[in-house]
Amino acid sequence: MAACLLLAALLMVVGARSVTLIESDEAFERHVLADSRASLFLFTSSSSEASAARSTAALDMLHDVGAALSPLLTTAHGDAGVLKATATEFNIRTRRCPKLLLFAQRARQAEVLDLGDDLSGGRVESQVRALLAGLAIAADGAALKATLAVGGPADEL
Repeated sequence: MAACLLLAALLMVVGARSVTLIESDEAFERHVLADSRASLFLFTSSSSEASAARSTAALDMLHDVGAALSPLLTTAHGDAGVLKATATEFNIRTRRCPKLLLFAQRARQAEVLDLGDDLSGGRVESQVRALLAGLAIAADGAALKATLAVGGPADEL
């Protein structure tokens, strides 16, 4: 119980920054999946003190990475225990949180990013930049999700 309260308090403080807190599966659908912009999403867990502490550290890292990559993508987070249907869809288990996913395609697919043992923002930022390379960029600077097409490029038709 103490771990839950600690994580909730820390998430409120950190969540007040540029990382959006997603509190329902429907909100995840709207904010992450339906958005045309690429999105970085952190699944956290308050199931134990260890996972709560690591989730809090990962959330701090997400804020830094989000600031460094702004306005390329949106950043958000949510508790896997609250977002049960979403966590199940993307094969997220609370005992394996935190998990960071990059949604850079319109399909319901995500790239799982390596957080490493040290939760290095530099490592994550490099992974994200490599995965976003080649995406179209909107007028506001946001990377637009790729649309997967059946077959080859249009010029081959």
